[in-house]
Amino acid sequence: MPQDLSITGWDNNPLGAETMPTLTTVAVDHERLGKRAVQRLLAELNGTPAPEDDSLLTRAIWRESTAPRDGFDPR
Repeated sequence: MPQDLSITGWDNNPLGAETMPTLTTVAVDHERLGKRAVQRLLAELNGTPAPEDDSLLTRAIWRESTAPRDGFDPR
């Protein structure tokens, strides 16, 4: 791995940085996710438009468990 198989984790568990090879993962901004959910819920309950926020709540953390595809290296 990753010559034959690329593996990606989810939620950026700290253990992924300690494994061999280190695990590529996706980090989730839980605080902003919760805040956005509450804002939408309150807007729905109050009959008002939900605030628009299209910003990303996730980001990829590239590590050794994924190989570049066709020469593309995201790092």
